[in-house]
Amino acid sequence: MQIRNSLFILTTLGLFVQSCSKKGLELYDEPTNGSSIYFKEAIAAKSALIRNISFGFVGYSITDSVVSIPVAVTGSPSDHDRPFQLKVTDSTTAIVNQHYTFLRPPVIRAGMVVDTLLLKIHRTADMASNAYRLDLLLEQNSAFTTKLGDTSKIYLKYKVLMDDVAGVSYLWTTYARRAAVISYFGAYSRKKVDLMMEVLNLQPAFFYDPAANTLTSTLLLSYGRYMYYWLNKEAAAGHIYLDENSSEIKMGQLAN
Repeated sequence: MQIRNSLFILTTLGLFVQSCSKKGLELYDEPTNGSSIYFKEAIAAKSALIRNISFGFVGYSITDSVVSIPVAVTGSPSDHDRPFQLKVTDSTTAIVNQHYTFLRPPVIRAGMVVDTLLLKIHRTADMASNAYRLDLLLEQNSAFTTKLGDTSKIYLKYKVLMDDVAGVSYLWTTYARRAAVISYFGAYSRKKVDLMMEVLNLQPAFFYDPAANTLTSTLLLSYGRYMYYWLNKEAAAGHIYLDENSSEIKMGQLAN
């Protein structure tokens, strides 16, 4: 059994030690140091682990995003669940249960050496003007050590950045035919753009990338009129869509 365990440890750690040797990780000694925990993405990382979650270019009805962060441990799997210590550091600006929620406790479940930390990021109104961060740190507890030898401790730290920032679409600002855009699409509204992307199945580049050059007179007319029809049909069914100022979303005067 000892030989089998040793082979398992070498197999699971081989890639980690090989890829991280350039970062100064020392050869891991489980009998001496115990089972150690780390963020699995650190195996291939050359810098700090950062995940960016932005709602800036997504549809009107999307209200959250689930983030999966793999967490790994050295050594053999256990026959019981093993909670691990996860700290939200003082540098965090996001507010728990407002900007983010943990979907399950931090634990390496029985029979596993890689498990998943699940977060739900909530799309809140203040994200349209402010970016927030969530800084996570793995710490030692009775089940796991943190002794993999990398002095930078990259494998213990994880940052999640979240916002809902997109900026004003160029179609309403610098586009040569912006007067026609306003006539058919109406006054600019960030929520209106989100809704149009969703209803018309448009990519963000249509509104935010001048180089895409995808707007034609035919599309301007058809998109404007279809959105006018769709909004009125929804309103008749009791569904009113509001912009960021809580005003009803409407199209331009030539769209009817």
